[in-house]
Amino acid sequence: MDILQQAQQAVSGLVSGVQGLLGAVASILIFFVTYKIIKRALGKA
Repeated sequence: MDILQQAQQAVSGLVSGVQGLLGAVASILIFFVTYKIIKRALGKA
């Protein structure tokens, strides 16, 4: 295995991990905001 190939695999693995983490954080934020909006709408009703 080439050192350059190992480095590229490590970088791509890190990038995919960061993308997965960002996706999870984004979905949690969207869920939280939606929950607050629904709660506020139900409170006014």
